[in-house]
Amino acid sequence: MYNTEKINIPFISDTEIEADFPNSYDLIFELSNFLLPNSVLIYETILLGSAISYRKENGITPAQSKEYLEMSLDLLAKIQHELKETQNLDDWNKVHNLRNHFLQKFNRKVILEISNITKSYPRSNFSLNDISIKVYSGEIIGIIGKNGNGKTTLLKIIGSIIQTDSGTVEYPGISYNYKNKFSTIKKSIAYIPQKIKDWGNLDTLKTQLHFIAAIKGIIGKENTRVVNHFIERLNLDKYKDLYWREISGGIQLRFEIAKALIWMPHLIILDEPLANLDVKAQTKLLSDLRNITNSVSNPTAILISSQNLYELEKISDKVIFLKDGNVLHNGPVDNIGVNNKFNCYQIDSALSLNKLKFILNNDMIKNVEADGEYYLIYTSKDCKKEQMLRLLVDSQIPINYFRDITNSTRILFESKKA
Repeated sequence: MYNTEKINIPFISDTEIEADFPNSYDLIFELSNFLLPNSVLIYETILLGSAISYRKENGITPAQSKEYLEMSLDLLAKIQHELKETQNLDDWNKVHNLRNHFLQKFNRKVILEISNITKSYPRSNFSLNDISIKVYSGEIIGIIGKNGNGKTTLLKIIGSIIQTDSGTVEYPGISYNYKNKFSTIKKSIAYIPQKIKDWGNLDTLKTQLHFIAAIKGIIGKENTRVVNHFIERLNLDKYKDLYWREISGGIQLRFEIAKALIWMPHLIILDEPLANLDVKAQTKLLSDLRNITNSVSNPTAILISSQNLYELEKISDKVIFLKDGNVLHNGPVDNIGVNNKFNCYQIDSALSLNKLKFILNNDMIKNVEADGEYYLIYTSKDCKKEQMLRLLVDSQIPINYFRDITNSTRILFESKKA
């Protein structure tokens, strides 16, 4: 059954509504031509198409034009989700490419382009090897891998904190060369480390944000508007009159992001921001980050590293998986495992490994192995998750947890399969 819930329109600020987007009108109609005949969300698509047709006949303002475009892009994302659920990868790729086409065409530009970079540390016998990445504005790129595999090194290179041994790092969207404009690049990039620097308790958090805006040259009524905007955008209103040491780590991180956004960076880099947050705080932060990149007038790119695989995969447009300084995957999450000749399911069961292998002894099951507190079940490619669940139920195998990791970076952690 397809999901027909109401479309969630990304956050649109008053400032963004005032902006002019001259190309959005044509883009909306070009996009609607694809949506109407192809959408699996028929009801939503008809409503959207009707609204667009009405606006075509009665005139359309820049704000309305932008709103319909964002609704259309959001709808395309939903279509992608539905196609993924039905494992229709051919159509998924078509929709994914179409959505990226519109995102890039509509004020999206290449913010970062890395080509064949290397960085070695002879004393620790570690090196980052031949890495190439392209990041567009409005994208979230997840950097995944175990500790000590190069995530922080890569982020520091991108953040202009350390330099490479070889290769090139360029910022086309900022229009400066990495090596010649080192300090200028840093002003356009917000790097937020895992351990955030203490703001101190000299004044309230809101007052400190006003001071940061003033340093940037934002004064008077505009200073008030900008600070209030980001406090509202990140839902920090009830904490604004508190002091730094009176708030939790999750709220501190959101204030640090608010501080970064005041400077209007082209790129935000977050190193392990989920590490010390509870599940609720993680969910809230990731939602905030997605809203930031969804801005049409200032679609900031975000690079975020984490070992929280599944949470990061949900919001990332692309993921980069690092292992021993090498890139094992660089692209959409759904492309992981597409060339494998097996599916993989992760379960938690009270049964022993030997008992599980004995019960699951049939042609569809290729292998069962222990994975810490879980088990990994490798099956033939034609064994879909519904069949796997049915097999577990019919075999009366008690399970406390089940996840399809066929198209997850989790499978890349397995040295035998990676």
